[in-house]
Amino acid sequence: PMTNLEALKSTIIGYPVEENTHLRILLDRGITPQEEYAGKNQAFELATADVLSALLTAANFSEGDLQISLTDKSNFRKVATGIYNKWGEPNPLEDRQPTVTGISPW
Repeated sequence: PMTNLEALKSTIIGYPVEENTHLRILLDRGITPQEEYAGKNQAFELATADVLSALLTAANFSEGDLQISLTDKSNFRKVATGIYNKWGEPNPLEDRQPTVTGISPW
């Protein structure tokens, strides 16, 4: 059987994400990395979005013939945003600029 850690790693095959990143994301979402993977659920889908977000916010890199293209980044952003929206979670990829809702004259 596949573990939660193995399942999360399989969602982004071919992209270099450190195992510690996978572990932190699973634990942050309340998922035990070494437990048997039981299929998609809210926490696992959000962990997948978190991995995509980590890839998007990582420094640009090129490893041999591997690099994350702008198209890949755009697709990662769309998928992650869709998952966050589906579950009503705050999207860390959105630019949240502070807004002024009222100005006091004093």
